[in-house]
Amino acid sequence: MGTRGQAQSARLLVWLGAVLGATAACGAKTGLTVDESQPRDPDCRPTAEVCNDLDDDCDGVVDDGIACFFLDGLRITAQATTRCGAAWYGYDFPDSESANPLPDIRRSGEVVVAVQAGDGCQGAHIGVIADLPNDGSGGQLLGEMTVTPPSPTVDVIGDELRECSYNRVSGFATCDWTWQNCCTDGALVGPLLGETCTEITLSNPVGVSSLSVLDGSGERISKAFGVPFTICTQIRPPVD
Repeated sequence: MGTRGQAQSARLLVWLGAVLGATAACGAKTGLTVDESQPRDPDCRPTAEVCNDLDDDCDGVVDDGIACFFLDGLRITAQATTRCGAAWYGYDFPDSESANPLPDIRRSGEVVVAVQAGDGCQGAHIGVIADLPNDGSGGQLLGEMTVTPPSPTVDVIGDELRECSYNRVSGFATCDWTWQNCCTDGALVGPLLGETCTEITLSNPVGVSSLSVLDGSGERISKAFGVPFTICTQIRPPVD
């Protein structure tokens, strides 16, 4: 190739390099799609948010748009339900004299505590259900609960009227359950929104032998009577 041909080839390579460089800089035809709404963090790979203290969707907020629940600081999962508030009891609520939750978390001879949440519930509830063995002769359970921070939208609903007393200013509630061997008894705390904790102490059981908190995975976490435990709700709205 002569000197003239070499010069033309050199100019062609320079032009091609300039075009390809401009194309790559614009992000076009390179196989790389850039979402301008996401932060320019090369380590962020957007996925759906889960409760893990990470910004999974790369919007700058941790665990937003989902509900997270904790038992004494450890994550638990809510029980999914299609019935909200007092309707979760079944029967004619709230003065039905028996708590028959859906889904059914009852276990004979045990007090079961569970977070209940579902589509359309406008917040989570904490359910306390006590069930005696069918051959029992009735029983009693005292409960104390403190909701922090106190909220005028939260209530403590017993499955019988006047079974629970709740002060919406202090956030403190007491419940006195006395029931027969045929039936369950219990209360609901809620609806819980935002970042709220409920400290629960259950004591003086008659006819029941154990206490557990039910995780949505099906695991039952043993707790002691007379010793407070805390269930926290963390619901952060999605970032626009």
